[in-house]
Amino acid sequence: MGQEGLPEAEAAELRRCEPAVRLKIASLSRERGKWDAAREQIDALLADPQRQNWLEAQIEAAELLVAAGRAAKDAGDAATADSMLREAAAGRKTGIVIWGWGGIANKVSRQAFAGTDAKALQARDLFFQARLKVAESLMLRAELKSDASEKTRLLETAETSISMTRKLYPDLGGTAMQQRFEKLLKSVQTALGKNPAGFAAFAPPAAATTAPVP
Repeated sequence: MGQEGLPEAEAAELRRCEPAVRLKIASLSRERGKWDAAREQIDALLADPQRQNWLEAQIEAAELLVAAGRAAKDAGDAATADSMLREAAAGRKTGIVIWGWGGIANKVSRQAFAGTDAKALQARDLFFQARLKVAESLMLRAELKSDASEKTRLLETAETSISMTRKLYPDLGGTAMQQRFEKLLKSVQTALGKNPAGFAAFAPPAAATTAPVP
């Protein structure tokens, strides 16, 4: 007999399905704003070293951190919001490891630019989504800061992130993603007190490259 007295075959099937069920519960809990319930499922998944490299779980962890960080920001809990948004962008390297959007972009970058098959194109879309969310998280963190120098530092980091991504990958994943990057860039430029010229403020990008973003 297997898990909780089940026949071994049924117990094995239960173990096989458990990660997908936990991931679904985490996603539904996040969508309903039940942050603790979502975090419990993500922690259970990523506490297992065999699952720490599961891309879908890492994406859900990053999505959760952004959503919960936004909620904390709206509730006026700046410290919690800043911590969550920092991990959403840069990840967490101790305890339960979370890649964050920057780590996700790095993990998929090789496959994203390795060809034009369906898997490569899917990875490419995720790569640009992740790079955009790094900059978005930096912008949100800047909005939390009362210290002018820290606010400026975060905004300039967001601007540099967008600039570097466009320099290395001028296509930015297509027209729709270009528009999203430029919209965010204009918001960053406005917050910095600059002319919100968007991409026009940058030098024209060079030819496309396949090198991963540092």
